[in-house]
Amino acid sequence: MSKPVETLIGFPSETTFAKVYIRNETNWPYKAGCVLASKYDQSVTPFLEEVKLHMQQVPANTEY
Repeated sequence: MSKPVETLIGFPSETTFAKVYIRNETNWPYKAGCVLASKYDQSVTPFLEEVKLHMQQVPANTEY
């Protein structure tokens, strides 16, 4: 639903955070154990760690 519009810059051993918003556009809440995971282009996978964010229960048709 939203993503950073500026370039994020990081250095080795640093952690960079981006604020993003997603929307549950279903008529059901996300179930317990739902995970938001990264999907990178293969050209950057050697440089970025995989992200797995366990989601809380997000109500139907809401922004998170």
